[in-house]
Amino acid sequence: MDIATLIGFLATFGLIVMAMGDPMVFLDMPSVYIVVLGTLTAVLARSSIPEFVGGFTGSLKALLHKEDKPEDRILFQSGAYLTWPQVLRASHRATRSDTSRAHERKA
Repeated sequence: MDIATLIGFLATFGLIVMAMGDPMVFLDMPSVYIVVLGTLTAVLARSSIPEFVGGFTGSLKALLHKEDKPEDRILFQSGAYLTWPQVLRASHRATRSDTSRAHERKA
C-alpha cells in the first residue's frame, strides 16, 4: 500500500469524524459487536484454526502487496511472465542461433 493512500484514507476518516461532532451518537456498540464478532465467529465455526489464521495472513499479503512495474514483466502468448533478464537471455540465444543457421547455409 502506498503511503499516500494511507494518509488520504486517515485524513478523510478524520475529516468525517470532525464534521460529525460526537461520533458516538452514530455508533451503536452492541450492533458493532454483533456484526464484527458475529462475522468472525461464523467464519471460525465454518473453518479450521489454520484456515482462520491463514485468512488474516492472506488479507495482510493482499493489503501490503507491492505491484511490479509493467516494464519489468512481459506477457507472452503462452501466459508465462518473464522478467527482463530472462527476455534478454532468450533474445540473445535466438540471435545466436539465427547467425549459426546463416553460417550453415553459406557452407
